Parts: sequence; C-alpha cells; structure tokens
Amino acid sequence: MDPHPRYQPVEKIASGSFATVYRGKDLELGREVAIKQIHEQYLSDPEQLERYWAEAQLLASFQHPNIVTIYDLVRDRGWLIMELMQSDLSRVAGKRPMDVNALRTALAHCLRALKFLHAHGIVHGDVKPSNMMIDRRRRVKLGDFGLARRVSDEQGSLIKGTTKYMAPEVVSDEFGEVGPASDLYSLGFAAYELLAGEHFEELFPGLNTGGRDRQMAWMMWHAAPDRRLPEISRVLADVPPDLAQTIQKLCAKPQSERYETADQALSDLNIDVKIVKTGEESSGSLKRPEQPVENGPDRKRRMLLIGAFATSAIASLAMLFMGPSGGSNSGPQAPQVARREGIVHDVRRESMEIDLLTPEGAVVPIKLGKEPKIRQKENQQEYMSVAALKKGDRVEISFGESKGETRATVEVSRPVTTTGQIRQVDAQRGVVGIVYSPEAGAEVVEMTAEPTAKIRINGRNAEFSQLEPDDRVEVIHLPSKTPDAPRTTIEISALRTLHTKGYVAGIIDQEGKPALRLDRFGKIETLPFSGKCVIHVDGIESEPALQPADLKPDDRVEIAHDVEVTEVHATRHPRATGAVMAVDIPARELLVRSNDGKETRYAVAADCRIELDGKPAQLDDLKKFYKLELSYDAPPTGPASLRVIDAQKTQ
Repeated sequence: MDPHPRYQPVEKIASGSFATVYRGKDLELGREVAIKQIHEQYLSDPEQLERYWAEAQLLASFQHPNIVTIYDLVRDRGWLIMELMQSDLSRVAGKRPMDVNALRTALAHCLRALKFLHAHGIVHGDVKPSNMMIDRRRRVKLGDFGLARRVSDEQGSLIKGTTKYMAPEVVSDEFGEVGPASDLYSLGFAAYELLAGEHFEELFPGLNTGGRDRQMAWMMWHAAPDRRLPEISRVLADVPPDLAQTIQKLCAKPQSERYETADQALSDLNIDVKIVKTGEESSGSLKRPEQPVENGPDRKRRMLLIGAFATSAIASLAMLFMGPSGGSNSGPQAPQVARREGIVHDVRRESMEIDLLTPEGAVVPIKLGKEPKIRQKENQQEYMSVAALKKGDRVEISFGESKGETRATVEVSRPVTTTGQIRQVDAQRGVVGIVYSPEAGAEVVEMTAEPTAKIRINGRNAEFSQLEPDDRVEVIHLPSKTPDAPRTTIEISALRTLHTKGYVAGIIDQEGKPALRLDRFGKIETLPFSGKCVIHVDGIESEPALQPADLKPDDRVEIAHDVEVTEVHATRHPRATGAVMAVDIPARELLVRSNDGKETRYAVAADCRIELDGKPAQLDDLKKFYKLELSYDAPPTGPASLRVIDAQKTQ
C-alpha cells in the first residue's frame, strides 16, 4: 500500500465482504483512527461508488455521542476515515448473559442513536452486536451502517450478509415496508441474544437440523409469522420488567405490535437520563469478564433458560429422536411431555409423526408411536388412522403406558369453512363478529381467534388487529360445543378493496390471465386483473371498453384491488426517476439527479400533485436525496413542467 501524506495504516483489525478495516494514524492531528478500505471490485463501478460516497458524506455531517464519527473521505483510495473503537458487543453475544444494567444502558445508547438517525430520514439497515461498538469512555455507538448492502444491491435485493438480525419485512414484504421499525426489530433481537447468552439459539428448535444453511435458516425463521421468541419472563429469571418488556416489544414480528419510534422504547426503559446522555454506566461494565462467574443472577438466568425451555421446545424436539417408548441408545433421557394440544401442521404417516403448531406459536414434531388411538370428538365411536389426519385439524394428545410402550391417544376437532362479512372486531378479546348475509338485521355470529390463528388480508399475512368491519372473509373454525358457544377460529382470509399508486412496468400473462406489473420506487408488485376490471386513461371513457393491453409502460396509475385489480385510472405523461439534489421554493424549481448521474432542473407546476411516502405534501417537504418518481410535460422550449411528484424518504 503506497504511503499517504496524512493517514497511515498500521494493522488490519477486521475484514468483510465489502471492505477491510485497519487501525491507523492521523499524522496531521496525531490521533489513532480506523481506516475502512473498500475492496477493489466495488471501486470499478462509478454509479454505485457515487451513491456510496453521497451517503457517507451525509453521515459524516452528523455528530452524535452514540454514532461512530466519520472524519474524512479519501475517494481516490476508497477510504473512510473513522473514529477508532475499542471493542463491540459481538464479543459478548452467544457467550455468557450480559449484565442487565450494562445491557439496559447499551440499549438506551443504541435507541438514542436510532432516534437521531430516523429523525434525519436515515435507516441504519444493519443493527447487530458487531455494529454496537464501545469507545474509550465505554459508551456504545452504532457504526458500520448498511452502506455496503445498499450499494452492492442496486436491484433491490437485501438478502446479503448475516440474516440473523434481519427484520421480517426485509425478508418478506408481507410484513410491511422496510423503515425505522426494521432497525428497532434488529436491535431488540440482538438485545434478546445478549440477555440470554450461550443458550439463545436453543430457543430456535430445528435451526441446525438436516444440514440447513444457517443464513437461509435464519431468513426462513424471520419470515415465518408463526415463529416467535417466547416471552422473556417464561425462559429467563431475574430480568427487570422494564428491560424484558422493552426488548419483547422491540422484536415483535408484526409492526403493529412493535414500537413505532425509538423514543417510545426509551420512555419505557427505567434509566437515568443523565447517564444515557453522558454515556457513563449506572452499574456493571460493558467489558466481558475473562472468566465467567458461575453464581449470581446471570447464573440463575442461565439455569432457568435450560430448565424451563427444556420442558417445552427442547423436550418436544427430543421426541423426534426417541422411540415411542421414550428410550435412546445412550445418554440421559429427555423429559417426556405427557399432554400436547395444537393444530396439525404436517402429517408423516410412514414414520407415524405429525408436526404440531402449539399455542405458543412453535412448530414441534410429535411421535405418535405404534397404534395410536385417534378419533373425532364429534364421533367417539369410530377410530381414524394417522393418514386420515389433515393439516388444520385441532388435536389434543395424551400419552400413556401400555405393555411397556408409550401410546398416544388423539382427539380430533375437524374445522369447517364459512364465508361472510365482518361487522365488528374486538382486538383485545380476540373476537370477531361475522354475518353470513350482508342484509340489514342479519344475525351476528361471534368467533374467537386462537392465539396462533392464521390471518391473511388480500393474500398477505396480517394480524388480527388489522381486520376491519366490511372485510369480506372466509373463516376456518372448529365446531362449537353448544349452539350458543363462540366458534374457535384457526384461520381467517379477508378481502379488502385497497387503493394503490405507481407506474406500469408491463402487462404480462399469468396463468392465462393478464396481470399488471406495478412499479413503486423500483419495487415491482404483480397483480392479476379481474375479468370485470374498468380502465380509464386520462379521465376518458372509451368505447369499446379499454383492456389491460391498452395500458402502456410508464403510465402512472391509481388502482383499486383486493387480490385482483378491479379498477384503473391512468394518466399518460413522460416519466423520470431520480433523487432530490436541491429545492428552490421561490422559483418553484427542483434539481433532480437521475439514476445515471445526470442532473436536470424541472419547473414545478402550480397544480402539481406532490406526495411523500404516499401522503399529500408540499414542495418544502422534499429533502436532499429523497427518491423521486416524476410525471411531467415537455414543452418545446424551457424546462419540463412537473405534473406529479411521488417522493420517498431515503432508506
């Protein structure tokens, strides 16, 4: 490496897929620094590199006590010159449980950093223990932003690097949009791991089975709505309630159950504001002791984790590897579970096994053994075979001994399907009122949703609290024990008319039907057209009626849809995309840098429609680097005049 007149690399301290980090010296100021050198392959793409420098320059303008400071950029070498940190929390993660007071303070420091970033329209994108860094004053600072991921994944794929701490919405858009709440989830997940210590991964049955790729296994876990971390109070002892509740809410999979802002999470933590602001510790240390201490609260937390969790998920897993009698060839026996209940998730008749979705939301394998007794509750006279069980059956399983062998007795409640319309939703009680006929005065039938009930709205996973009156629903429920008793619901599929805006990316054939490829800031969604879809272009009704094939790429469209597009209103103007570089309010002009790096100045028409993140906005709401989708008129002379501005905050 050729000498630099100011910065001198001393030794390599870390290396990743995007860059190598060196301990270095600032010869001009006489201080130690970190030098992050981008790998050569990323320096050869000017467009991607320009985006990287633009984001790095923006971050360098921020000064916050809980964010690693970027001192300088050396573009010709691909260097970021940054504050040198002493350690990071990955040295604790997966080892002994972290002291609760130190963890509370570290969590507060990270929340303060996220509060600051989110207020400036920045999503970190890669919160994890190795990016929760410790400085000389033992303050925790967020560093190593997801710049590499955003630069190297221009096509929109975010599945690179570790998937262990990714928010569900990063993996699957069924959980909503990626945004500030995604950082909060990653922080909560990392905090749970630091709290649990070396037994954290025991909370994820089956993660390592069958030689599964761990990156893919984590991604599948985060994307599965029925897989959730257990309540901290159930698996860990001596965790202060404020810390347990805050972490639990941070890493809730549904965004509706998660904190909306870092400030909300901070307000729930019982912590001295002066300590958080100065970065000093209330008690405990962020440094990991060289030798674990085998007594005290940390040891108790470890023991409860082993004991309590072993009697649930671990004990259930043990049944997968043990014979029906509960014996094994060697080693101690795991405890048997005498009774189980839940929903059949899968049936393997050859091995006499089922996968059971438990009330806690875990999917566990259950061996039924030889000749299990299986019968429907509604018909106690006839027995069934394992092969007759179906996915979705509600079962209660008890185990007993017969001739030295374990025998399973299974009582089955088989669900039925009904259709109707929601009249009322009581999210607190988990009760929904449904009418089978839309006529006025129709009888409202109450149905109680199981905690593990699968909810889908327009074909996407959702939460019970997201259901609304007038949703059209298909409900799968268990028969009620008496005519007046509420039905127990295990699945609700709702249809709701939504209104969405975007641009036509194309019309394709999907299983013999035309489908719209809708482009929203580079994110493509495909929706089939209803056979009765009504289409208007520029507000004009046409005879004969317009067909999907009459829509053209780059038409701006507002569509009504559930699982199919039922109505389209299109406007036809030239289209441009890019990012805000400058806003001239008095002149009503907008300077835009396109994706190919070209800068263009647009006039903003007096009647121009402006939307920011899907909501009406004003010209002065637009900030530098916000993403743009533009519809404009191109006069013979002078700048193009914008008709519609769709803007999105930088993520």
